Amino acid sequence: MNPAGTGLIYCGYIGGSDHDFGQDIALDIAGNAYIAGCAWSTEATFPVSVGPDLTHNGYSDAFVAKVNPGGTGFVYSGFIGGFSNDLANSIAVDKTGNVFIAGETNSPEMTFPVAVGPDLSFNGFPRDAFVAKISRPDQVMISGKVSAGGSPLSGVVMAGLPDDPLTDSLGAYGAEVDSGWWGTVTPGKSGYTFSPPSRSYSGVSSPKMNQDYTAAILMLTISGSVKTGGGTALSGVVMGGLPGNPQTGESGNYTGTVPYGWSGTVTPAKTGYTFTPPARSYANVAANQTGQNYSGSSGYTLPTVTTTTVTSIGTTTAVSGGNVTSEGGASVTDRGVCWGTSSGPTVANPHSHDGAGTGSFVSRLTGLTANTTYYVRAYATNSSGTSYGNQVEFTTLAAPPKADYLAVIKNNGGTDNDLFVYTAPVGVQQGTLKGTDLWSGDGNTVAIAGGDFDGDGVDEIAYLKQVAAEDFTLFIYTAPVGTQMGTLEGTDLTNYDGVAIAIAATDIDGDGINEIAVLKKAGATDHDLYVFTAPRGVQEGTLKGVDWWSADGKTVAIAGVDIDGNGVDEVAVLKRPAAKDFTLQIYTAPLGIQRGVLKGTDRRNYDGDTVAICGIDADGDGTDEIAVLKNLSGTDNDLFICTTPIGTQKGTLKGTDRRRYNGNSKTIAGIKGY
Repeated sequence: MNPAGTGLIYCGYIGGSDHDFGQDIALDIAGNAYIAGCAWSTEATFPVSVGPDLTHNGYSDAFVAKVNPGGTGFVYSGFIGGFSNDLANSIAVDKTGNVFIAGETNSPEMTFPVAVGPDLSFNGFPRDAFVAKISRPDQVMISGKVSAGGSPLSGVVMAGLPDDPLTDSLGAYGAEVDSGWWGTVTPGKSGYTFSPPSRSYSGVSSPKMNQDYTAAILMLTISGSVKTGGGTALSGVVMGGLPGNPQTGESGNYTGTVPYGWSGTVTPAKTGYTFTPPARSYANVAANQTGQNYSGSSGYTLPTVTTTTVTSIGTTTAVSGGNVTSEGGASVTDRGVCWGTSSGPTVANPHSHDGAGTGSFVSRLTGLTANTTYYVRAYATNSSGTSYGNQVEFTTLAAPPKADYLAVIKNNGGTDNDLFVYTAPVGVQQGTLKGTDLWSGDGNTVAIAGGDFDGDGVDEIAYLKQVAAEDFTLFIYTAPVGTQMGTLEGTDLTNYDGVAIAIAATDIDGDGINEIAVLKKAGATDHDLYVFTAPRGVQEGTLKGVDWWSADGKTVAIAGVDIDGNGVDEVAVLKRPAAKDFTLQIYTAPLGIQRGVLKGTDRRNYDGDTVAICGIDADGDGTDEIAVLKNLSGTDNDLFICTTPIGTQKGTLKGTDRRRYNGNSKTIAGIKGY
């Protein structure tokens, strides 16, 4: 109607084919008219356009419509309601164009379009009041909830949305953004982490509801170390008061985990110790607490220990030790040596464990690298901490060559036997003399064997000596380099008694450490094979395997040999059926009591006056050959090297040396790592 009341500017219907009525009207500064009311007509006849809801929901729905200033059409028109009766009673509009509607509803939240609040739950029959805010047509709503442990979390800042809204007491949030909005929403509240940590949006053109987040309490750490006044780490200190009462480790460090905002007191405890400070109190922890260190003291002192010289140096192993002369008033619970390639090794480096208490001890260093300098210190630990002895250093041997050498025992008369070590011949050549030991082979030496009995990659020499008729003793010496006497490494006074015929070094279990195979004569042609561990020091070897059958016959000699290059040795058995008729048979070595399996036979290469055999890798290809010492006449002994047979075949001649072995040669052995 015009201002004078004399005529209509515009006038028209809002409705459909059923009962529809308006309840309230509001105007904005531009002259748009906003109408709210109740509609029984469905979208089939009611003039819906744009929204907020273009579908009638059942019985009566509230409706809202915006009419342009000229009254010629709708800017928007739509329903608000659920499946029951809904009515809009009043309407208002703010200066930005947002519309506010109040009314009543019989529809529960399952069908009524609740969002954000103030209450998202229908409270019961017959009806609830409702209030709704309708954004401008060029804005859309982003809304959701934030929960922690299944409960609403209030006060969460939804950073990135306009005005950074907070979640309410129900954990709900909502904000309107311009249509086409781009941005990232990141929830935040002190002491919490969120999943997902954020959500990114691009070109938003429709409402985004159920944009929910799950929060978890932020966990923080309290950490530090506990050491003596001298700086020695204290292990096993209980950090009472921290959740789970964690303890310090071997390095003296500890870490406790607490929730954000935690308050409490941490008290270190260990029998016999007092601590400075005695405790630390915390209130509302909001960040990780590092460097929370303590100093512990007792009435005891550190042990006193010294380091012994390094001996038995190989490519990958060595022997050292120490002597604990004072426990410092508290029992020494651990001792040994530690080593490394830098000066001042500690128990944080590789180290051994060699008992407890006072006194001297022997330590074995393993896992070393060839041709490398190492530093060694003995250590001893009591309740006051760990102390270290003087430092010693040594250099491991260079990596051994691949090809084996040949050790020869020669008799100079009576019980004077000398050992000579030569390079093995490949082709027709004379071996080169590498070392001589004029003492270790003395006595009634019956046989020798080269083997790596300590696993250091360098072979030793095992000597079988006959003390009396059936009394045999085994001695293990280092092999000579140059003119020197070998060092005694081990002796077994027991396992070799009886009528021992021959010995051989053989790695029957493939562990890289040789055992000793012993051939004993039980009767005329009854020979038994025993395999023992080699002695370290004065001790009896442990029986590893027995074969009662494979060595029977007129057996002359045995040798350990890896004929297939698989790292596990077989046993070569030389038998003498007639005067100058020799047969070589190769069997698997026994583990336990079992008969060896025949792997190969050579009936030709060993004929003649064969004196001794040994397994030797003469060409360094990882597969052993057989070295054969033959007596041609008097003191004329020649060496032949043949390939080992697999199946029934004749070995191929690989090398010959017709000079080095002349004289009263008795037995030979192949040695590596020389």
